[in-house]
Amino acid sequence: MVAVEPTPGFRMDFDDLLNRVDLSSSPPPQSPTVEPSIHGQSPPESPLLTSTALDHHAPAHGSQELVVHGTDTTLLKRTRQGQLQFLDGQAIQKKLKLSTKEELRKYILAPDAEREVMMAANVFAIRDALASIETSTVAFQEMWEVPEKIQRNIKKYALRILLSPVIAEYDGAPALKLLMDIVERKLCSGLSKSIRHDDDGKWDKLTEAARYALTQFKSSIKKTISKLYDHSEKIVKDAPCKSGQDIITLCKHLTQIGKKSAGTTNLLVTAEMCGRIARYVMIDKPDSVEYWADVDKKLARTREMGKNDPKKISKLILASLDEDRRRFPTDQKSIVAISHVQPNVIQAAVDQALEKGDINELANTQGADADE
Repeated sequence: MVAVEPTPGFRMDFDDLLNRVDLSSSPPPQSPTVEPSIHGQSPPESPLLTSTALDHHAPAHGSQELVVHGTDTTLLKRTRQGQLQFLDGQAIQKKLKLSTKEELRKYILAPDAEREVMMAANVFAIRDALASIETSTVAFQEMWEVPEKIQRNIKKYALRILLSPVIAEYDGAPALKLLMDIVERKLCSGLSKSIRHDDDGKWDKLTEAARYALTQFKSSIKKTISKLYDHSEKIVKDAPCKSGQDIITLCKHLTQIGKKSAGTTNLLVTAEMCGRIARYVMIDKPDSVEYWADVDKKLARTREMGKNDPKKISKLILASLDEDRRRFPTDQKSIVAISHVQPNVIQAAVDQALEKGDINELANTQGADADE
């Protein structure tokens, strides 16, 4: 049998594999030795070398093989028969099936030319088997779906990121990058530790699920904000709108987005969250396709005006909150209540990860939901 060492991942260069097998024809048999003549007399003609005998034993037309007779053939048969003594031991050691053991027996007794063909056939059989394995692997990769538990937790963290008061950009890659870091470090229990680098398609499907969750929640947030009040109403400075919800009520609605598919996120409405959402509300056209790009531009201007000083930026955001309260009045009791609310452990860890770009603390933080 041919020893084949497939390259990692069950892939191999088949041409290279064929080169390992000598497919040349068997060496021509040696002619029987003829004794030299004595005293000019020709030696007696052997019956094995007569034209009649050669014609009788000649190979089929086109064959390059000459059948060997006599001592060579007998010796070859004895050698092959002797090799059979190792058959049972090898079959047991290699744990061969009965059918495979029978194939090995035939191989031992086969002529050289047949052995070469048998080896070539085995090479082709290995190629077909590897192709079948590769096809099965691709089919398995296509069939694999993100587990439901991981799906739910991806959605929870997607909403926590989008409603964080410290997220710097909504329409770019940072949110997705953080979410995928969380997926790798915190949400992939039971999967390969090297899943990000494995060539099995699972990481691509996880990334697709995360991107979809962010897109869907951004759409839901935008839709909820666009329905806040009647946009046909003329805004009068320092005068409350005739329609609409106060900012605290709006934020409570936002924290419930995706509750059916993701479950509870345990998000708490804080003064910081209300201030950030107030910036969303002040976008002139909340139903525009450029809404999130406009939000990012407004946040960039806020950072520029505050000279990247957290205290100055906080004052600007609180100014937006004050303006929102004038447009959509809130009872004083609710305002006092949220001013004392602190983000829960998971919210605080997400905020820190967004600010520092480091999820070490978040990766080691257990959420209130036992499903996480």
